[in-house]
Amino acid sequence: MPADVSEYEIGPLRKGEEVALLETFRRVFGQAKSLEYWRWQFEANPCGQHAWVARTAAGQVISQFAALPRRLKVRDEVFLFGEVVDSMTDPEFRAGLKKPGLFASTCNAFVDEYGRPDREAIMYGLPNPPAFRIGRKLLGYVHLYDVELMTREIAVAEAAPRLRESPITGFGPEHDELWSRVAHQHVVSVIKDAQYLNWRYANCPSPIYQLREYRDDSGLIVGLAVFRPQWIREGYGAIADVIADSAHPLAPTLADSLQASGTGLGVQGLQAFVRPSSPFAHGLGARGFIPVPSHFRFVARTYEATVLPLDWLKDAWDIALGDFDVV
Repeated sequence: MPADVSEYEIGPLRKGEEVALLETFRRVFGQAKSLEYWRWQFEANPCGQHAWVARTAAGQVISQFAALPRRLKVRDEVFLFGEVVDSMTDPEFRAGLKKPGLFASTCNAFVDEYGRPDREAIMYGLPNPPAFRIGRKLLGYVHLYDVELMTREIAVAEAAPRLRESPITGFGPEHDELWSRVAHQHVVSVIKDAQYLNWRYANCPSPIYQLREYRDDSGLIVGLAVFRPQWIREGYGAIADVIADSAHPLAPTLADSLQASGTGLGVQGLQAFVRPSSPFAHGLGARGFIPVPSHFRFVARTYEATVLPLDWLKDAWDIALGDFDVV
């Protein structure tokens, strides 16, 4: 093996290298990711494909640093935030190189390309402990807070919800109208228009999410919810996302409607990740959801410290499990 990183080529992932990349993914993580899933996650992402790799002279992909970009509204501006995912280096190429190593060089090249306000103003994620140690050293990860999952068991007999629930298979103009109606209710949030929701949930090859909409008696959509039956906690499903019109008089009953939806998922309870200080978190708490510690650690780095300081962002960002690849 070459002893110097400069003898490897580092740059954007090229069309046709997906199979080699996924073989390295299998060796590193001990599990397979299908080509169909990768193409949905990266190629079909409406914000583009952000993946840089290191390759040998023979074309073997041996390292990657990548992110899933999302459009976020921040007050009245729009920024890209990148969720860092699938960062790795082939075990056979981790040792023996001069400093900086292969992973650090791939990471640095990615950050040089995307770590700025007009590209990825924020990089964020839920890294495991080893990834957090590396990210803190190489990326300047800042620990925002440990994730507590709002959790509630589904009672045998739930009160009848006051909103009419319907299953849906995708998102369209009515759901764009809902987002335009509620966007101003969030200081910082992923822009959850139909294009984003279809990519993130309706078009995802696996898992198959359960999509629900909630209307009042006039037929107006008051909220949307995305569920993943059977998540990391055995017997529990995840509320991956909720879009709700908090100004509607029936908005407080949406938590009851979510519970009623859970009875049809075949699970004994539901879990959600929401900003701890948000009105939605308080609303869930009033409906019997309690915060339960998890192994997730929410971290971020800002590349626009004036507009997006992290101490402000952590108390302003309305977050959901679906903003991460863990659900």
